[in-house]
Formats: sequence, structure tokens, C-alpha cells
Amino acid sequence: MPSVVSTENGTALVRLRWLGEVESRPFPRGKPSSSSRRRAWYSLILGVVSFGVFQLLVAWPLDELAPGWRDPEYAQRVRKCRQRQAEYAHRPLIAVLGNSRTAMGICPAAWEACLAPQAVDSVPMLFNFGSVGAGPMLQELTARRLLQDGIHPQVVLWEYWPPFLHQDEEWNEYQRVRLERLS
Repeated sequence: MPSVVSTENGTALVRLRWLGEVESRPFPRGKPSSSSRRRAWYSLILGVVSFGVFQLLVAWPLDELAPGWRDPEYAQRVRKCRQRQAEYAHRPLIAVLGNSRTAMGICPAAWEACLAPQAVDSVPMLFNFGSVGAGPMLQELTARRLLQDGIHPQVVLWEYWPPFLHQDEEWNEYQRVRLERLS
């Protein structure tokens, strides 16, 4: 336990067992000097400028040059979709957006297996962009990202599930979705 002994000049002598005796100076009362205010402003400006430089040098290139680092699931699906589009350039694209029901329930390979081998080239290419836990907000974000990334499907099938439209308390999509996916 530290012990405090007061001295005649207004300072306090603090005795700590592990440090020995440490003298503390009283806190200056009154208006701060102009030099200390100037140093405080310089510190604040330096902090704001440093944050801006950090955003320009690190965060912006990360978003622009390597967007797959922020949301690898989406990046993998876009990569696969581009590969399939390159394979079957003549087939129109149908993008399916939704939550886990769509992600687990729509199987493009099963869709193509049901067709006769000669008919596969004449039907649209189905691609599943369903994501586990995706509500309306994340589905819209996926649709916007697809258009921004140059994937323009001829048809978009969008899952509509009414319970996701009422998002209250712990079911709120903002609380369930990882924040790094929302950029």
C-alpha cells in the first residue's frame, strides 16, 4: 500500500514499497499557458493528419487492390462466377441472392444435371450468391458489389422472406453481420 506524506512546499511525497520514494508535483491551477494550449492543438492536428495518412496509405489500397481480404467469401464467389462466365460466355447469367435457404437450397450443378447434355448450352447459367445470415441489407450489398465488379446478370432472383423485414433487437442484421463485410 502506498503511503502519502505532505511536505511544507505543497508537494506530496509518495512512498511505494517497490519504487522507493517518489515526489509528485501539485497540479497547476488556473488557466493553461499559451504554449501548452499550442502543444495541445499541434497534437490534435497531428493525430487527425496521421489518421488521414493511414487511411490513404493502408485502408484505401486494401479496399481497392485486395477487396477479397475484407470479405473472402464474396471474393471467392465472384472468382468462380467469372470462371464460369468465361467457360460459357454465350449463356445468360441468372444470379440468385438470398440467405442460408438460398445458399443451401439452390444447386446450379443439379440444375444442369437435370437437363439433357445437348440442352445445357442453350439454357441460362445459374449462379448462387446466397450467403448464410444474409438479410435484405447484405443481399442489397451483394447486388451492388456485383454490378460494381462488372458482373451484370440478365436476371436476378432475390429471396424475399418476410420475417427478415422486421428486424428487432438481437435479430437485427446490423448486429449479426461481421462489420468488415459491410464495405
